Amino acid sequence: MKRVLGLVLAALLVLSLFAACVKKEEEKPVGDETVAETAELKTFNDVFTLDGAEFFGSSGGSGVFIYVYLYQDAYWRAIGKVPQETLDAYNNVDIMAPDHEQKEREIMGPVEISILENLNDQILTDAQQEALIGKTGADLVRDGWKTDSGYNLEDMDFYMSYGPFEYIVTFEAQEPPEITDDFDEIAAISPLKVLSITFFGISNASADITEDITAKLK
Repeated sequence: MKRVLGLVLAALLVLSLFAACVKKEEEKPVGDETVAETAELKTFNDVFTLDGAEFFGSSGGSGVFIYVYLYQDAYWRAIGKVPQETLDAYNNVDIMAPDHEQKEREIMGPVEISILENLNDQILTDAQQEALIGKTGADLVRDGWKTDSGYNLEDMDFYMSYGPFEYIVTFEAQEPPEITDDFDEIAAISPLKVLSITFFGISNASADITEDITAKLK
């Protein structure tokens, strides 16, 4: 009887240890695995063939190629220095051709990645977003926000980009501004106060070749 009880207790101990290991594995941050895998990316071809990655944008010019993608809940920007002849070949690809994406990847695939950025670090925190409530549109524009992503005047929602990401910024207004052929978004929101800011997603600006990016490659 004692031997049977001992075997039962031993079995329960093994099961509890197994359950603890499973729980520990489930609680492992996804980011750790993501960083480990992206550390192995050396060329753009490594990114192009990354299983499960979702493409968001790319651009080539000024000796630089940028590729933005989503991988395991993190937005990444791969940046590389590119010889002019490679850029010329890339820019000469007919984007209307059915195989244009394959040709672009064949050209840029061998290029080495110089910088790999986790863009999630640049998403505004809830506290940073709340700190903007009450500021005016002019304040946002002065701080680097851009108003080139559209709007919904019925709800006074403006899709504005800040850094590589886009947010829905809702402004306080007694009456929606009148739409005209020369409607100026910046002028319309400049005197208005921010009511709320909501994260929307990656912006087209995430693939822009800026002076800051080119400076990092020097």
